[in-house]
Amino acid sequence: MLNNQKLKEIEALLNKYKALKTREEKGIYFVEGFLTFSRRHNEFSIKDTYYIQIEIPSRYPKKLPLTREIGGRILRIPDNHINEDGSFCLGTELDTKMKIAKINTLLGYVDELVIPFLYSFSYKEKFGEMPFGERSHGYLGVLEFYKDYFKTDSYLKALKLLALLAGNIYKGFHKCPCGSNKLLKNCHGKYINRLKSYKNKHNFKKDFDNCYEMIANYVKQS
Repeated sequence: MLNNQKLKEIEALLNKYKALKTREEKGIYFVEGFLTFSRRHNEFSIKDTYYIQIEIPSRYPKKLPLTREIGGRILRIPDNHINEDGSFCLGTELDTKMKIAKINTLLGYVDELVIPFLYSFSYKEKFGEMPFGERSHGYLGVLEFYKDYFKTDSYLKALKLLALLAGNIYKGFHKCPCGSNKLLKNCHGKYINRLKSYKNKHNFKKDFDNCYEMIANYVKQS
């Protein structure tokens, strides 16, 4: 069961998007119905409607919502950024968690994550390309996130910084592995400490191991 605060979040969502309805099944809340939006990017304004389902797990917000298009419009293929379970790929898990932490409500989740995703699909249908750019699939996309987050100019530097999180190693008086010659505490230390609140070292190690293996395989094939 969701607590009163989360039920209020659902109510706020339904008050804004009145074609959406809610139902409960085995302790899981679903919000379903037609979601109509109007968004503008640069000079291109798009108004569109999708039939969607938002699955709100009992452990929300610790466990993220899953959103699916259930009207048959968006094919379940990786190029459409659809996960194997049919849910939208709104970014890497860590990227999505960080965005939701800032938004902090289901209404914000829909307005700031779901609708931009749907707008991008509508834009791609019309113009043949994504309006905001897009990350790669799989762990290349994960490594792209860390590279952007750490504001480094190479995947290798991002991987070295990720290794500190994977090993739960933080020594502020050591040189930062990004190569700046600055102490870690005066360089990327704040970025590393910020990430620790979103994942534990075991999950960071999983990211590191998979990203490392991906790069190692690429080097072997080169």
